[in-house]
Amino acid sequence: SSASSIQARRFEANGTPKGTDIQANTYTYQDQDWPHVVVGPQGDFVVVWQSIYSEGTDARGSIHGQRFDDNGTFIGTQFQVNSYTTDAQLLPRAALDSQGRFVVVWFSDGSYGTDDSGGSVQGQRFDDSATPDGGEFQVNTYWTNWQRYPVVAADGQGDFVVAWQSVGSYGTDDSGGSVQAQLYEADGTLDGGQFQV
Repeated sequence: SSASSIQARRFEANGTPKGTDIQANTYTYQDQDWPHVVVGPQGDFVVVWQSIYSEGTDARGSIHGQRFDDNGTFIGTQFQVNSYTTDAQLLPRAALDSQGRFVVVWFSDGSYGTDDSGGSVQGQRFDDSATPDGGEFQVNTYWTNWQRYPVVAADGQGDFVVAWQSVGSYGTDDSGGSVQAQLYEADGTLDGGQFQV
């Protein structure tokens, strides 16, 4: 009953509602917004969103998630995605592979890595039990000006690609804004370098 919440509803393939609304967030203080959902091949799903505050370690603008089974039942509890907690962490997106592993990316007003120019793209991988698989990582290697609005997609084996808007460019686009991307292996290893889309 606070400022805003994260709600979900499941549907059959023909659009018929399946069950009732589900409140994804259990931490309810202030705003929970900008949700994103990814669905596995068996119907299980993960919801991620940004929270103005956190029941975890982040006092200002954090990324949270919750896993669900194919019946819409909670798997585990709400978890904080980001470990870098300076300034705001916003606009999460996620991708899920066929094994239930997933990766979350977001815009960070600051960085866990080398980008101290104002805004970076951060990521965190998780295993199928929503346990962090490795640490938080900085996606962008070009870090002049802002890197923001990331999206991510994964294949069945867990290899993934992150794309985002860059105010500047690692390539030939010096007109003020470009689209950049980075490929990763399933274990989080870089597959080549950052490239201009």
